[in-house]
Amino acid sequence: MLNDRIVAYLSLIFSVVGFGLVVYQSHEVKKLNEYEAIRQIQISEPSFTITDFKRWEQEGKLGSYKIEIFKRFVINANIDPVNNSV
Repeated sequence: MLNDRIVAYLSLIFSVVGFGLVVYQSHEVKKLNEYEAIRQIQISEPSFTITDFKRWEQEGKLGSYKIEIFKRFVINANIDPVNNSV
């Protein structure tokens, strides 16, 4: 009888912890996907400045809510794609 209760409580604890871990991991995956997408855009564009973000917003390529995320990756220089120089 006591062993059954212990097993039941341990099962409950493990399931709650497991569910919490799943929620946390799904949140981390969403952040990682957003980060990888921004980095790919950053690498493919010759310029990655605030001015570019505002232009992309006006063109409808970038939502206003995304600009705050993009600001973390700002490069204040133009990159020459041929020579890979600044």
